[in-house]
Amino acid sequence: MLLVDGKNYSDLILKGETVTLSLKFVDEEALLLINSIILRILSFQGNIFLLETLITILREVIYNAFKANLKRIYFEKSGVSINDREKYQELMERFKDEFLFKLDDIAGEIKAQEKYYINIIFKKTDDELKISVFNNVTLIEEEFKR
Repeated sequence: MLLVDGKNYSDLILKGETVTLSLKFVDEEALLLINSIILRILSFQGNIFLLETLITILREVIYNAFKANLKRIYFEKSGVSINDREKYQELMERFKDEFLFKLDDIAGEIKAQEKYYINIIFKKTDDELKISVFNNVTLIEEEFKR
């Protein structure tokens, strides 16, 4: 079944099915889809007062997972291991200007790559909504310290 909007996803979640959204690129369209899923579920549960807080937290977690993936792509393009402590800081100083602030220019490249993704998993039980956000990278020491 092709799921094209938040209503279809939220209907499955409300039925108790586990729904996983897999994203390679996080843009406003993806975030609006997640917002619509959350809005519909919270409305159904009578918890709409949680909407802004939950969306704010989810956007932050999702975007952090996305930035971690972007860092790895940037390091790979630079030909430097992300574990290279000597070059890590040097590359991170350029990361925002050369990569993060140019997302519109590199969106196609990021979407085309097959290595990095983010999974957002929704699971509703009788009285809970569980939302998990995972990317498929391992934290490096520098990220763990931060």
